[in-house]
Amino acid sequence: MIINLNKKSKIPLYEQIISEIKRNILTEKIKSNEQLPSIRKLAKSLDVSVITVKNAYDNLETEGYIETVSGRGSYVAELNQDLLKEKVEEKIKDYMTSLVIEAHKINMSKEALIKILEDIYEKEN
Repeated sequence: MIINLNKKSKIPLYEQIISEIKRNILTEKIKSNEQLPSIRKLAKSLDVSVITVKNAYDNLETEGYIETVSGRGSYVAELNQDLLKEKVEEKIKDYMTSLVIEAHKINMSKEALIKILEDIYEKEN
């Protein structure tokens, strides 16, 4: 499992961890029933506090992505990959709708908005 954090980002570290673990699950880099690193081990490897990782794991458990077994650790939950991908696509659509609304407010052209998206997409790959 690969987790990339940007400690200079305005996005809180626990949210970055959540996003990265979800990405690993959705791309099947970690599979259903696979054990995740312990909270302490992950915190140490990412050089973040145990509380930060605990918050991320708690949120992932609440959202149904992972399950924690007392005394045994945290595991990726049995997930329907198609359903998860649909959820993420809906979230992306919501974000993009908000962006289009903001772009309309400043009379930004569709082409200019697409160019920004393409630049970001290339930078992130």
